Amino acid sequence: MFRWAAILLLGATLFDAQAQERLVRVGVYENAPKLHLDKGQPSGILGELLVAIADTEKWTLTPVACEWQACLDALQEGQIDLMPDVARSATRNQLYDFHATPSLHSWSQMYQRQDEGITSVLDLQGKRIVVLAGSVQFDYVASLANS
Repeated sequence: MFRWAAILLLGATLFDAQAQERLVRVGVYENAPKLHLDKGQPSGILGELLVAIADTEKWTLTPVACEWQACLDALQEGQIDLMPDVARSATRNQLYDFHATPSLHSWSQMYQRQDEGITSVLDLQGKRIVVLAGSVQFDYVASLANS
């Protein structure tokens, strides 16, 4: 009787250990220093944080390399489970679950040639601006340009 109880206990322990592990497909795109792949694993500020969370939560991460919009599409279609570095918006709040505490705040930066002399947003009139399509910054720059 003791032998069967020990076997059942061992089986339950093994089942519990397997049930706690979770495979998480994570979308990773190149956006250093925040996120990128290094030796096939998520890296950068958010990548390293994700790896630490995965270790704590007993997740097995499966990185999926993709371009920004392709990653977002894959998340929406359920082809990946998680995507770091997605800024909140009203639309995205309806589509995705976000954590309560931000790990890193978004920032934007504009670059110009030394001889441009751009000092205000008004100096951008007639200029071409490159912004990541589908990003919160794209929406912001578009609304700024329209106003």
